[in-house]
Amino acid sequence: MFKHSLICRPSADGTPVWVPLSRCVWDGEKWFRVVTGLRHLYPDCEDLFVRHLRCERLSVHHLLMELHAITPACDINYISVVLTLFQSLLTEGRHVISHADIRNCQGIAMFPISTQADKTENQNSFGRLASLDGDADWFIAEKAQLKTAFAGKLPLLALDVAKVSELMPLFKLLGMSNRMLGEAAKRAVTIEGTLVDNLELANMYRSRGAFIQR
Repeated sequence: MFKHSLICRPSADGTPVWVPLSRCVWDGEKWFRVVTGLRHLYPDCEDLFVRHLRCERLSVHHLLMELHAITPACDINYISVVLTLFQSLLTEGRHVISHADIRNCQGIAMFPISTQADKTENQNSFGRLASLDGDADWFIAEKAQLKTAFAGKLPLLALDVAKVSELMPLFKLLGMSNRMLGEAAKRAVTIEGTLVDNLELANMYRSRGAFIQR
């Protein structure tokens, strides 16, 4: 039963979509794209789904499924909501994220990045998605001054400062402290290999750094 698509999930156009019980949770959200939340579809059937069919409760595993489904076509607000819900699970105390889960998260391209090439003034837009593995050239502006100083100069996480502050416990858990611009500005730079001077970039860092320290 868990493998067969026996649960009806109505689509936006009214066409029924059949999903297996293994991709359902009782207390999921309406806006989930991968996992089906049944309490919104069948509010009077909790006893059937939870007690008799043993439908699972929302867990870290289900949020990882949603995170893996993030694509460049996703709205930044949707990405922000998924990350916020993921953090709320971890701070409730009922859910434990394993080292394997952390490594899983670090490999997901789920972080919206604003780049120099982004020409739009839309605050909800971003240029690409990045992961924590293999994408070393993006940072997080955790203060408004940093956001102002480095916007358009460096690839930055395309979330506003208030949301970054809210998600800070999750970011630290995932080992993202080294991407904070405030921390990056304090670190000494170790040069390996051939040194290529970039006076323009160096001067930009100096001027922005002086501004930030005020």
